[in-house]
Amino acid sequence: MKKPSNGFTIIELLVVIAIIGILTTIGIVSFSNIQSGSRNTQRSSKVTVIAEALEKYYSQNGEYPTCGVLTQPVNTVVTTTLKGVDTNALASPTSASGTNSIVCEADTSNLTSDVFGYVGGGSSYTLEYRDESTGNNVSLASRHGAGTIAAPTSLTATTTSNTSINLSWGLTLNANSYTLQRDTSSSFATATTIATQAGTMFSDSSLSQGTPYYYRVQGTGTNGTSGWSNTASATTTINTPSAPVVTANTVTTTTTWSWPAVTCAAGTTARYQYRYTVSPAGSDSGIVAIATTSVPFTTSTEGQTYTVNVQAQCYNAAATSGWSVAGSASWYHPITQYTLTTAAGTGGTVSSGGTYNTGTVQAITAIPSTYYSFTSWSGSTGCSGVASHTITMDANKSCTANFTPTAIGTPTMTAVTTPTTGDTTTWSWSAVSCADNTARYRYDYLIDSVSQAPAGWKTPTVPTATSINFTTVTEGHTYAVLVQAQCYNAVTSSAWSASSNTASWYHPITTYTLTTIAGTNGTVSSGGTYNTGTVQTITATPTSASYSTFSSWSGSTGCSGVASHTITMDANKSCTASFTLNPWIPGLAGDGMAGKYAYYMDAPGTYIWQDRDVGCPSGGRSPTTAELRALAYNTVYYGNNFIVSGSSFYWSNADAYSGEAYAVKFDDGSLNGYVSSTHYDGHYYIRCVKP
Repeated sequence: MKKPSNGFTIIELLVVIAIIGILTTIGIVSFSNIQSGSRNTQRSSKVTVIAEALEKYYSQNGEYPTCGVLTQPVNTVVTTTLKGVDTNALASPTSASGTNSIVCEADTSNLTSDVFGYVGGGSSYTLEYRDESTGNNVSLASRHGAGTIAAPTSLTATTTSNTSINLSWGLTLNANSYTLQRDTSSSFATATTIATQAGTMFSDSSLSQGTPYYYRVQGTGTNGTSGWSNTASATTTINTPSAPVVTANTVTTTTTWSWPAVTCAAGTTARYQYRYTVSPAGSDSGIVAIATTSVPFTTSTEGQTYTVNVQAQCYNAAATSGWSVAGSASWYHPITQYTLTTAAGTGGTVSSGGTYNTGTVQAITAIPSTYYSFTSWSGSTGCSGVASHTITMDANKSCTANFTPTAIGTPTMTAVTTPTTGDTTTWSWSAVSCADNTARYRYDYLIDSVSQAPAGWKTPTVPTATSINFTTVTEGHTYAVLVQAQCYNAVTSSAWSASSNTASWYHPITTYTLTTIAGTNGTVSSGGTYNTGTVQTITATPTSASYSTFSSWSGSTGCSGVASHTITMDANKSCTASFTLNPWIPGLAGDGMAGKYAYYMDAPGTYIWQDRDVGCPSGGRSPTTAELRALAYNTVYYGNNFIVSGSSFYWSNADAYSGEAYAVKFDDGSLNGYVSSTHYDGHYYIRCVKP
């Protein structure tokens, strides 16, 4: 008996492995198909997004973009052409994120890679991708395909000026240019092509004024030309003419207003309207049409202003301009008038004259100026009477007002007084009364009753001043002033008043005292009392017995000079004469000193020691012993008691003589004999000798 087995046979294992392999293969194939389907779904979805963006582009631009535009970098495409599309929509499922998978293919039937093929642009396109499952190309065509071009619509014409019309029309599918025609007839029998362009707007200029124009347009594309659009028409305006230049021409009582024809554009005609008014009457014709260029009216009423305003208009059957600015002209019918001329003589004014309607009663007034009075009127009839009166204007008239200066009364001169200060005397007086006028004065100035040059009445530097002064410094004279007053104004003056009182002042003479004093050894002439300015001589005389000489004067101003001189008495003065004792005394004949002079010295004691030649005046020297001994007087009284020692000498008081010490006697030149010149308690002694 065979035992049962617990394992698999080889065959069984092979079968199991085969089954597993089959199942695995089926699973792998199924997963691959699932992935491929998913990618195809992505391709379809992305192509749809691209197609929608292309249709949006067409709606905005009237055409599809070229392939070259779509194959630029992905960021450029989504910002300039396929605006708003996610950048991943341009990448195929097998391309990296941010890749632009759009390629240009002339023939999209043989796509071999995972891209989006694009063919076309303009009026249509084809967008394709390769189906990964079948290997076939999947195509998506544009919604707008090539075909017949529709006629443009919505053509409009708008007048913009008297020579231009603006035109516009709607965008036409598949048209890439437009032809625009114009005619002056809606039949377009003589139509003119005025533009061929891609745009849908046009401005037609250089047109004639007041003319109707008709327009039509057709589109042209790669597939042909459309029919004509609707007809649009517009009429140009007509320029408003300038204001008529109106003039008024009056003959007697009729005034004709006329104006040159205004200028209108070719093909238009001018016409006019006027308005006629009369002021202040208030008449008004209102607006009246007129075909001619003139209109007459009767203008006979005086004092009225007649005015015509004219407007012009240009027109034809198609259009009419606006009315121009009004041109106007007026004529005033004057009222008969007369002129009143007023004139003023010297010294006043008159009310102004003027031109007045006949019969006007006009007042005239004469007004005298200050210091004048009205006297009379002179001139035409009616120019008479008081300063203010009326005159009737029944002719041209001229009236003159006459004036004379108003007389001024003679004033009464006031008293003149003469206060005196120093060497100047001021004569003054109270101002005289001159009412509304001004007072002025004249004077006569006398010295010792003689009128000073120029003789007679004189005008002061300031005629209105009430004082005048003069220098009265010279003594011993009588100074006097007479004054007269006068009242005056800018026009006239009064007579001079009677003279004032004679106000005078005597300048007394001043005297001064001269005192003279003589110093020792001389005399002076006596002084005295003298009038100021006196020139007095004073003399100093030395005393002859003293052998003195005059040396100088001292004292007040003028006390100087030689011994005898003059002095001017301009103040009290005191003069002292000084004298100098003459030291040189002529020697005594016969005593050995004949022809010589001795110079003395005053010895206060009895014993003198004196150096030789010291203190001798110019030319002097000390005496010799022989010269001293030659003086008999000395020998008699003193013997030979003159001691000479070396360069000095002295006297020895060996004895006394009547209380005098060594007196020396000299001849004084005027007495015969000797004199003893005693000086206080001493005597004069010989000191020097000169030839």
